[in-house]
Formats: sequence, C-alpha cells, structure tokens
Amino acid sequence: MNDEGEPFYICPVLEAKVGLFGAKDVKGVVICNPCDGSSTYYDLADVPTWVDRVYDGSLAQKKYDWYGQLSGGYINSKIGNKGCKMTTDDYGYKTIDDDLWIYTGVTSVNGDESNIGFVMMNLRTCESRYYEIAGAEEYSAMASAEGQVQHLGYHAAFPSLINIDGCPTYIMVLKDDGGLVKLYALVNVEKYNIVATGASQKEALTAYRKLLRENGIAVSDVVNEELEKQKTVIIKDIQYIVTQGDTVVYITDEQRNVYKQSFAENESLILLQAGDKIAVTFVEAENGIHIVKSVEKQ
Repeated sequence: MNDEGEPFYICPVLEAKVGLFGAKDVKGVVICNPCDGSSTYYDLADVPTWVDRVYDGSLAQKKYDWYGQLSGGYINSKIGNKGCKMTTDDYGYKTIDDDLWIYTGVTSVNGDESNIGFVMMNLRTCESRYYEIAGAEEYSAMASAEGQVQHLGYHAAFPSLINIDGCPTYIMVLKDDGGLVKLYALVNVEKYNIVATGASQKEALTAYRKLLRENGIAVSDVVNEELEKQKTVIIKDIQYIVTQGDTVVYITDEQRNVYKQSFAENESLILLQAGDKIAVTFVEAENGIHIVKSVEKQ
C-alpha cells in the first residue's frame, strides 16, 4: 500500500547482467493498481519510497553469494576457494524503521555446520550489512533446541537472531506435531550447547541468563530507565557478595525490598550499616532486585 492506504502490486523487472540469461538482477519495477488496472514502470533509482519490497529474498541471497564466491576471482571460486563464503539455506525477516530486511547466516563454501558471520539485506535497496560473528548456523541451533526436549518430540521453527546482554542469540518456538507452540527456546550462537527453554519468553530468558552466568559469560540486568524511582528506607541488612570477581553490595530494607550496586561503582557503601536511613535512587529490574543508581545517607 502507498502512504494513502491504496493497494498496489509490485512486480520487479529483471535484466540479465551476464550473457543473454545469466546473473539476472532488478532493473526496475512495474507498479500495478488492482482497482483500475493501470500500471506504471519505474527505473530502480526512481522507485517510490513507500515501496518496501523491490528484491525477492532469494535474489538478495543469490546476489550476496555471487559476491562471496567471486570476489576473489572466478578461478579462485572453482579452485582453492580461498575466502569464499555463501549464505545458509534459509532466511528470516526484520523490520527496521520503514524498511523490510532479511537476515541469514554466512558460512564457508567448504560446507561445515558453522557460521562465520551474518548478513542483513534491505529488500528495497539491496543494501547489505555484514556482521562477523562466528558460531552455529541456524539448523544446527534448531537441532540443539530440539535435542533439549527430544523426549517431547517438539520441532523447532526457523530462528530469529537477537542480542541479549551483548550475546548473539537465536530465539525460536518449539511446536508439537499439530503445529501448536509449546515452548520458547534460546540458543547461544557462539556456544550452542547453551540452550534454555520456557513456557513463555520471559521464563526462557530468565533460564538463559542463568546459564550464561554459570558458563562464565557476564550478563547485565535488564532495566527500564522510565521506572527510575527514589525513596527513603531504613536498612535492615547489608551483604557483600563476590560474583565473577566483582563485589556486589545487596541492601535489604525493612519491607524486604532488595537493592544492589557494584562496590567498585560506589565505595562509600562501606560506611553503611543496618539501622541507617538512606535515600536511594534505583531502577526496577525484571528479577525484582533493584539496580541502585545512587545512595545518600540521611
């Protein structure tokens, strides 16, 4: 649809770039109005900005494969394959601003079961963005998630790639034979033996963060800056706990609310003790242990 909500068919026009039929690429689009039957052709540079899909996902993949296999020369693509790479078998979709993108893994042409990176491609402009992240390719991650619940016989859907606390992570749903969603699964891209499942995304995320900590991967608590609050409390208990080499101070007030802050961020916490009255500025965290921004003794 255009910006006025009118429907249109978008029909890419292909042109061979090599010989008579080889390396077909988009040269323009025909925009057809299904209401009155009128059609207008636009060259690629003149396509209206409201058109969000000029390139088919398979063509975008193919164009990247040409680059990945031929950038070192035609002979190298046939003999040696030095530096040659290609996209994996499938792709997913992401919407960024008003544009539709596909994302897929990039692997060596030698055919191993790991990715050397990921590429995102804009289906309107065919702009490509490559991210060098080594790890499991999508189907290996799906198999890893299915193995976690093999006794249930669930099947993994094609995953999405997300960022959790700086860790590239696959997220996918696990379905039964009837196609009903039963569980959510999170699989670490770089260490795909780290798999967490849950009946909800929040449950799976909590289990995943716990696994990351157990495997020595530092994670941060997810906070909502809009929930920053300030209150005056009386300390009932204060504990110093070493976690992954960092001393964290946990403060419990008389209502059993818990607040924490890294001791390295605020060494003045050493002056606090049970019974002290403090004004604490904090941000509510998903796990219920609030993140301290500042503490002032009253």
